[in-house]
Amino acid sequence: MITSESLPLCQCGCEQQVTHPQNRFINTHAQRQLPSQSLFWRHIQKTETCWLWTGAQINKHYGILTFKQKNYLAHRFSWILEHGPIPKGLQVLHDCDHPLCCRPDHLFLGTQADNMADMARKNRHWMRQPSNTHRLKLNPEAIKVIRFLKGQKTQGALARAYKVHPSHISKIQSGEGWH
Repeated sequence: MITSESLPLCQCGCEQQVTHPQNRFINTHAQRQLPSQSLFWRHIQKTETCWLWTGAQINKHYGILTFKQKNYLAHRFSWILEHGPIPKGLQVLHDCDHPLCCRPDHLFLGTQADNMADMARKNRHWMRQPSNTHRLKLNPEAIKVIRFLKGQKTQGALARAYKVHPSHISKIQSGEGWH
């Protein structure tokens, strides 16, 4: 049974509840979207399955955008628009395994451990791919993400997530390592 307390708030920012749980806006409020929302959705290409980010990318891998002088990964921004803030310590993971997908129902929250377990379960582990970095804990994609997150995540948090020493993260972010 749907109660008024379980209905989400209109995403235009008016803080009124929508009339149906599937709705994102009250009838005429869609045109009131916050500038961030309209700019974001302008860069989405909807396919039969995924909603793909067509804007800027990090190494042709994850979508990236800047809003109010802060960088966001596009799929995380999509989660925030649809569900609100991402709880501390959680990541936004892709059920569809497509890094450019921003479709809210293809995204779910999980820890770094959940992400690694999902990756292993789906046989997507980078170490299974031929590479001259097969014995290293970090791969080139991880290095790019670590550099991107400079100033947004602490070096300690990144070190714990990647199971390396914080000094290693510091060297990567300062450009001393992984040139």
